[in-house]
Amino acid sequence: MGKLRDLKYKTRYNFYKYFLVPFCSIRRNRILIMSFNGSNYGCNPKAISDFLLQNYSSEINLFWAFSKKRRPENIDKRIKTVVFPSIRYFWVAATAKIIIHNTNFYTVGGGFVRKNNQFYLQTWHGTALKKIEKDVEATLSEGYVRKAKEEEAMWSVVLSGSKYCTNTIKNSFWYSGKVLETGMPRNDVFFNDDQFLREKIFAKYGIKKQTEIVFFCPTFRESMKDFTYNLNTSLLLDTLSAKFGGNWKLLVRLHPNIMDEDLSRFLQISSETVNVTHYPDIQELLYISNILITDYSSVMFDFMLTKRPVFLYANDGECYDRGTYLDIKNLPFPFSENNEKLAENINRFSMENYAENLQLFENKVLIPCEDGSASQRAGEIIMEQIGKE
Repeated sequence: MGKLRDLKYKTRYNFYKYFLVPFCSIRRNRILIMSFNGSNYGCNPKAISDFLLQNYSSEINLFWAFSKKRRPENIDKRIKTVVFPSIRYFWVAATAKIIIHNTNFYTVGGGFVRKNNQFYLQTWHGTALKKIEKDVEATLSEGYVRKAKEEEAMWSVVLSGSKYCTNTIKNSFWYSGKVLETGMPRNDVFFNDDQFLREKIFAKYGIKKQTEIVFFCPTFRESMKDFTYNLNTSLLLDTLSAKFGGNWKLLVRLHPNIMDEDLSRFLQISSETVNVTHYPDIQELLYISNILITDYSSVMFDFMLTKRPVFLYANDGECYDRGTYLDIKNLPFPFSENNEKLAENINRFSMENYAENLQLFENKVLIPCEDGSASQRAGEIIMEQIGKE
């Protein structure tokens, strides 16, 4: 079945590349959006999509591409959907004025060919701690590198949320174009007061109103087959309750690459554990959380905008299969290699010291440009392109 699927894809892609691209004309107000190659309705693309619909719905024709036929429950009714990589998807890709994506298409073998009068806005999907692209080229396949170079040559503009992020894009990607420090659109949520969002998520998962939330959001390893996070959830929740008071729930979100795996494979679960892996928008989960626990994931840099505590927990710190740009033990977030150290770090936590270390890190290393208006800036860039003949 795999070979037949690949053959169908290649046939469709060649039809798109050699017939649709040369002969289909651009529709000036048509926008095609994808997130993680169609697996997700969230991240920066969704934040931009929401802004455009709120402010320019009568001036745009908005399409989202998904890898499955099922339309997401929470998608705006004004959005048209296409299945990636169907013929209809390729027709929209050949006729859209604007393409918005948060990763490369090369992960599925190629899905877009930019025409001269198309504008490809690349938002990416976080501030890299793990080394990426050119910086791990020796570990990548020759085909991956070739496709990545082809893809990044088609980007018109890349968005950045900080000076650190800008430097990473310029030094680590095979991209030599413009990087705009607009802020990350997905982080605008942290600058808003949306009590309804908390109520919506609590109702969905049957969580009582006064519950405190600790969110465990680890990243992916290439060696996940035999790996376990080995997080002692009972010890964690008891420690949080003793330190901060209140009743706590642990929300757990597995990486998209393993989202269909059994949660119990990776950590101890209890009645106070809630699997939110399939919740569509991770930023909304971050927004309602009191504390974040992660390992090498870029969500730490998003969540720090809330000024709430971040604890790092990684029981494979000495053998993690990618390098990092920053020493994880020198970040402003307490680092633990085992459950006992995590409990100790929570017990010793000082909000005053944490806030001071966070500010120093922001000023000297990250230098963020987030202010809650990133979606607006990205939307204005897009509407300016649509207005061009």
